[in-house]
Amino acid sequence: MLKKTSEFYLLTKIADNLLGENDLPEYDVPPDTHLHAFKKRYPRLPLVNLPDRYAPEKVESLIQARESARVFGNEPVALAELSKILASARVLDVKREPERRAYPSAGARFPIEVYVAAFNVECVDPGLYHFQSTDFELRSLVERDYSDSKMKFASNCLENPALTLILTTVISRSEVKYHHLAYPASLLEAGHIAQNLIFSANELGLGACPVLGQVNDFVANELDLTSHELPLYAVAVGREAK
Repeated sequence: MLKKTSEFYLLTKIADNLLGENDLPEYDVPPDTHLHAFKKRYPRLPLVNLPDRYAPEKVESLIQARESARVFGNEPVALAELSKILASARVLDVKREPERRAYPSAGARFPIEVYVAAFNVECVDPGLYHFQSTDFELRSLVERDYSDSKMKFASNCLENPALTLILTTVISRSEVKYHHLAYPASLLEAGHIAQNLIFSANELGLGACPVLGQVNDFVANELDLTSHELPLYAVAVGREAK
């Protein structure tokens, strides 16, 4: 991994779910002009009215349904449902060079890996799994009940997810082509994949929430990641509590 990328990752990773103000690393103070979010507008410039503000019916229904769920019930997620969610991050054409996937990737380097932390999935033992997208299969990495530490894979702002999808980047795959741009490219790719995962979960009637609150070193240690693979993002999934 490039030195500057490593320094940035160390500066931004979460070391503990209960960070206090005094635990934050030193950084430049951002301007206080953006304390309140605002929308940019150009009222004095020429206007072009859009004929239709909505997307095609299928896509529009998914957009309307998208909402971050943070409290989940005790009902398990079916293995078939997990399979359909993972299908949104699958390889669509293995024989094409470069292969075609269900999401864009800078230079088709595909640095993002998808893991599953299963807590309450039917027919799946609790533990950690790797999604082998080319073969469309799950490989068991660790068989263990993580009920006592499941929030470390996601965020302590969530409650009782049935599973968490963990997105990492094997960043050297992109660095050989994009150098320091590999890190932002990985973040963008993780975002593309996460949106696919969320839409798929919502289409199945499941709740989902993308989060940045994972404890990086804990996740890296449990998944046995090398120093060239960084945890980036997570999507918690489950049935919303009634």
